[in-house]
Amino acid sequence: MLLSLITLLLHVSPDLEEGRAASSSLKYAAAITALTKVTTSNAPSGEKAEAYGLLARAYLAVGKAANAQAAFEGQLGEDPMTEDPSGAPKVKQAFLAAKRARFPPGTVQLAKRPSGSDSLVLELINPWRLPLSVVAWEATTGEFTKKSVTLDGLKVVLALPAGSKTWVQALDANGKSVATFASASEPVLGPPAPVVAVVPEKKTDAPVEVKTTPTTTAPPPLPMTITPAEPGMSVTRVTGFVLIGVGALAMIAGGIVAGLGFADYAKGDGFPFTIQDIFEAQRLKTQGESEQIAGAVIGGGGVLALIGGIALVVGGK
Repeated sequence: MLLSLITLLLHVSPDLEEGRAASSSLKYAAAITALTKVTTSNAPSGEKAEAYGLLARAYLAVGKAANAQAAFEGQLGEDPMTEDPSGAPKVKQAFLAAKRARFPPGTVQLAKRPSGSDSLVLELINPWRLPLSVVAWEATTGEFTKKSVTLDGLKVVLALPAGSKTWVQALDANGKSVATFASASEPVLGPPAPVVAVVPEKKTDAPVEVKTTPTTTAPPPLPMTITPAEPGMSVTRVTGFVLIGVGALAMIAGGIVAGLGFADYAKGDGFPFTIQDIFEAQRLKTQGESEQIAGAVIGGGGVLALIGGIALVVGGK
């Protein structure tokens, strides 16, 4: 059942499969029709980037250079770090024209990606592959101080301490700032610092009267009656323990699947540092996303089973 679920989640768009097959068979009109459906759908970004790239080549094959350039621009919109394509000179020229139109030479951007309240995740968009370094400026009290940042592929991941202010710069080989995210005047704020309430000690000048209570003899303790437990366990409690075991196993399995998905996504997302094939990188990202969803579903079912089992054990007689 788990394998079937993962297979279903990893299945790519039928239109993309059709476009791939038509392109391989040199049936460019059919390829253009199928691939255009993918680019205008809600398909994952990796699938749309692949569809745009194949669509551009199909347009070039039928002599529509302007349409091919527009398709390459769409591919760069989905994946700004798309590698320059191999192939005939007209393919490379159309892609270069699209890159110049989409990202003028020297373009560098720091784009925010989903982040937590105590973290900041940025993507370094560097389509011209310039040698860059990244620094962060952070302040909790007083002036901003510079911190070196280690790039995770093309990502910048920063922790935001409580009460902190942060902004980020990308620097070229000469140390010149070529892109910033936030600024010293408008920084990214970390979570609020905890407020410590100080209660002043109550003072009094009046003497404190100490009252004493005569010591009395405590009554003898009452005899304790212990009722022996009933032998065995009820069916309800046995069912609860079974659910607890099943839930724990499902949580472990979900964590494993999600972990594999995270590893696949990270490998594909680290293109071109972890893998050099753009299509394989996109496939790994899509596969990783699907595996993480499957892991979350399985783990969530395990949590529900665990909670139900505990409720049965506690409430069972």
